[in-house]
Amino acid sequence: MRQLIARPAAAAACAWTSVYLLLCATGQRFSTQFLDIAWQLLPTETLRANPLASVWYLHIQPPIWNLIVGGVLAWSPAPDAISLQVVQFVFGVITVALLASLLARLFGRRWIGVVLATLTMLDPQVLAGAFTPTYELPTTCGLVAVLWLVVVRPRSPRFTLITLAAVGTAIVLTRTIFHPVWLLLLLGSSWWALRKSVDRRTVAITVAIPLVLVGGWMVKNEVLFNRPTLSSWFGMNLQRAVVPIATDAQLAGWAAEGHISEITAAYPSGFVSFSGYEPYVGECVAQHSNPATAQTTRGGPDGPPNFNAECFLPIYDIAGADARWVIIHHPSLYLEGRWWAIRAWIAEAPPPLTQTSGLYDDMWRVYRVAEVGVPTTIPSVRWVGLPFGAFDNPTHLSVIQGLTTMMVIGAALVAAWRRLRRRQPSSPWILVEVVAGLIVGWNLVVGVLFELGEQFRFRATTDPITISLGIWLAWRLIRHIRQARTTVPESVVT
Repeated sequence: MRQLIARPAAAAACAWTSVYLLLCATGQRFSTQFLDIAWQLLPTETLRANPLASVWYLHIQPPIWNLIVGGVLAWSPAPDAISLQVVQFVFGVITVALLASLLARLFGRRWIGVVLATLTMLDPQVLAGAFTPTYELPTTCGLVAVLWLVVVRPRSPRFTLITLAAVGTAIVLTRTIFHPVWLLLLLGSSWWALRKSVDRRTVAITVAIPLVLVGGWMVKNEVLFNRPTLSSWFGMNLQRAVVPIATDAQLAGWAAEGHISEITAAYPSGFVSFSGYEPYVGECVAQHSNPATAQTTRGGPDGPPNFNAECFLPIYDIAGADARWVIIHHPSLYLEGRWWAIRAWIAEAPPPLTQTSGLYDDMWRVYRVAEVGVPTTIPSVRWVGLPFGAFDNPTHLSVIQGLTTMMVIGAALVAAWRRLRRRQPSSPWILVEVVAGLIVGWNLVVGVLFELGEQFRFRATTDPITISLGIWLAWRLIRHIRQARTTVPESVVT
């Protein structure tokens, strides 16, 4: 068993690293441009000056990724780009190693685990995260680790469950899309599956880990900002999911009738500098002096906005209230946005911001063919004064993405239903199917319902799990069909 786990992990890590180094040798570059424009990060110099104090005043996002980036900026002796590239590289190696070992266990063949893990982690849309300091690749690493724990179950059930709680908590404290409700469902399904092997003390520990860490962070936000959340800008995200679909005439009419604010009518997509909002809300004086919340811009008065500034908090509330009004009174606009989002979910991502090598560009074209990318168009989002649907964006919709997504989610629903109805004998793969479906399904549902424009980033987080587990499910189905056809009925034999 150890060889079935360790050898595929090492082989896949070496294979992925070889291609990674080849990409670097042929011109692929790591870019720190994201640090200057990332809404999810505190201003770079604020993080560098005092990572711990500045993250304490973070409210737009959970803390872990800002802590990692801030720690690297403040304490690494190497240049920022090299240090952050090493961090992302390590996350990539760990992810492909864990994925290979769990796939080898599922397929029962080491070479399949190595090949499939390497190929899914070399998908250019996933690989882009290894060359930018974003939290997609670290989140992927955490999600693969969750599935690895469920598949491999190292050591005792007690160790597996406690580690699962710790990793799941780290994911929730890294990426807001994975809400505490998701963690509760994950732990609940694991408790049920392992209920005969663990005691109450183990369950108590797994409850305490997220309760103390996630709950503590939310209490901190309530005390400092009167908002017991993991992400204070949800209202503006919800605004961007529906309001930009309305026309300018609709927005002006709703604002004139008092249904929505003038701010939303002026900036339907949200996320603009505070100077744009100031004529509507007036001058703002921050209650806390820390630059993480006191400064409304990054890198000087004319820099990009710092959305962690306290002055944005009432604007987030207004954006959320206006978005809910539009959803309730004009549901057709919301549904139109969801139709756009579900297509964008399986659409090809735009080119990365980093300098790409010729090899990377070739890989992009190869994967487009491998994933059966069908050329089509989807409407443009509202951007730079242009309304929603001003022109059609050419793209490719992946047939493989769509099929594997449906297979993983469908298998989870069937497994859960049969287990609850006790219509299926005990299977070692039920928990695997349920957890995989919970990861992929949650990401899909939240990414489609509450976002308009960045579906490719959400989807890339779970792509390695979706594709590889989808192929595993298809392989199992084909084997089952072949065995059923070759089985001779007893009536025929007698």
